Amino acid sequence: MNYFFLLLLLLCSSVVFGQQDYLAYYQQLNQGKLAALDGRMDSAVQYYHNTFERFEFVFARDVMHAIQLAAQAKDSIQLPYFLELALKKGISIDELRNINDLIDYKEASFWTPLEKKADSLHTIYNQSVNWEIREIINEFLTEDQKVRDRYYSTPFWKRRKIGKEWEALNRQQIEKMIDITHQYGFPGEKLIGWDDQQMHPKLNGKRLSAGAPIVIFIHHYSQPNPSVDSLLFDQVKLGNLYNEHFATICDFEAKFGKAKYPTLGYFGWKHTDDAILPAKYDERRRKIGLLSLCDQMRLDNAQILTSFWRHLY
Repeated sequence: MNYFFLLLLLLCSSVVFGQQDYLAYYQQLNQGKLAALDGRMDSAVQYYHNTFERFEFVFARDVMHAIQLAAQAKDSIQLPYFLELALKKGISIDELRNINDLIDYKEASFWTPLEKKADSLHTIYNQSVNWEIREIINEFLTEDQKVRDRYYSTPFWKRRKIGKEWEALNRQQIEKMIDITHQYGFPGEKLIGWDDQQMHPKLNGKRLSAGAPIVIFIHHYSQPNPSVDSLLFDQVKLGNLYNEHFATICDFEAKFGKAKYPTLGYFGWKHTDDAILPAKYDERRRKIGLLSLCDQMRLDNAQILTSFWRHLY
């Protein structure tokens, strides 16, 4: 076993003792995805249902996938459960109506009661979001994008000064997000909900992603900077940071860090290194609950689920 990972597991075990370990969450959903790839749709739906019943917090993307699987399995028993859960996760009733897989269910008896409860269920989502911290992250993204736009609209031979300003801004923002993480947990979907286009024109609410803080981390690690992998890995285990987002950050660290600081290395999620064998990627991916490279490729090709993972925000 990679000794860095072993150390992280030992450090995190005391933190997550008595709390839900979200590595098990991802592993169980992966079993559902693999079942779907093998054509066992009923089993896939059951994996998702059992996982959602077991864990206090679930991610909106995963609920949308559960809806798609239940519709493909023609499971009219589990489907209303997933749809109601989606409303609690902030997905609008209009968005649910527009899911292609649900065309055959538009006249189902469960739609009218669901529509009547839609507003009250959406309130549950609104009350779960820390809107004060959400506004901080929105402001961070706005500031970051303003500097980014200035940087790329300036001739490359004049960018150095703006680049230094951008780096300093991101450094301050990362320090603040680390403080937030220590106090509240990582500002991911559990804490700040998922991104909406009203928060920034570059955000796409259809991605069901808390990608705004990840953008800041990506820009910070587009040059060598000290790693906070141990802190972030802990947050993955606690369900505060989506494992795909963690892999994204780590890949940027590995790609642009120039080996200046120790990191967990590549996960092959957004960036790869030709010198790394697939088995090494799979070993790392397994430890954070990602499908193997081969199974991920199978999932991409099958197109049975919306490929949210291809989009950060």
